[in-house]
Amino acid sequence: MRMAIRSDFGGSRTVASYARGRIPFVSGAVLFVPESCAKVVRFAFAVADICKITNINDMNEEGSVNFWAPAVGSKYDGTPGGHSYDFPVYFTVNRDLETNPLPESCGVGQQVTVRPSAVQVDRDMPIRFNGIQVWPQP
Repeated sequence: MRMAIRSDFGGSRTVASYARGRIPFVSGAVLFVPESCAKVVRFAFAVADICKITNINDMNEEGSVNFWAPAVGSKYDGTPGGHSYDFPVYFTVNRDLETNPLPESCGVGQQVTVRPSAVQVDRDMPIRFNGIQVWPQP
């Protein structure tokens, strides 16, 4: 599963500025093993709302990009202490406790978070059009 979500830029799938965009996400069933203490699984995604095409050094300039990304050691983490640092988008799956209750030894259960690696984010975040990277500009 690719964890960084991006839209194709500059092609037929570009979203007009006045329209809402939808990013396709496909997953198989998320199954909770009965003996597991997991009550919730959260998948962290890296998302960028690109307002101005920049190079990687100018991405933190005001009004260029809004990031919702986990801090995983990627070049897209943002600035520590910045407004979007370690602020990913989550897809959350809750265990059905009626049909698959937690074992008594688990107490209230645990929340598990699945994060992409820095390698995944660095690989998947750039936007390429016709094989050429258009964001961030090289």
